[in-house]
Amino acid sequence: MPDVLAWFNEGLEDLITTLQGMPDDAEAMVFLKDAPPPRRFWARRQAHETTIHSIDAVSAEIGSIPSAADVSIDPALAADGIDELLCGFIPRSKSKLRSPEPFTVLVTTDDTGHAWTVRVSDEPVRTTAGDSGTADVTFSGTAAQLYLGLWNRGDELKAAGRDDALEQWRAQVRVLWS
Repeated sequence: MPDVLAWFNEGLEDLITTLQGMPDDAEAMVFLKDAPPPRRFWARRQAHETTIHSIDAVSAEIGSIPSAADVSIDPALAADGIDELLCGFIPRSKSKLRSPEPFTVLVTTDDTGHAWTVRVSDEPVRTTAGDSGTADVTFSGTAAQLYLGLWNRGDELKAAGRDDALEQWRAQVRVLWS
């Protein structure tokens, strides 16, 4: 039987070697608007892809939705993953997060000091870093709690304000590749 961890570690070492050897100004395909240069984009994307799948593995192991305490996610990594989701994935035209009645979500971390303002309407979402000062609903928690909750992998984030916003988020936010 093959050693899955050895196989994974070999692939990880190859990825790290490739990214470290890539020049900062290398040209390569990226698929998110306003993405950082390809080397940083792919390092970030692979960090969050691996983290999300490790959360899925923990969920399968424990047989339930994991809490932030069940997984080990550095707050800075979690805040970056929130940023990638809010500024990169959900503003895409194929994102399903829409509302005929516009509303604004403030996402704010309790531990890292990050905030994002997410404007939802019948058009693609618009996200800006920071607190705009007006929101119909606030999603808050530690960066890890928000990371899990916003990527639909946890349920510890707190929602204050518009009652249906979190339910709508959970129903409409899915990162799809096709």
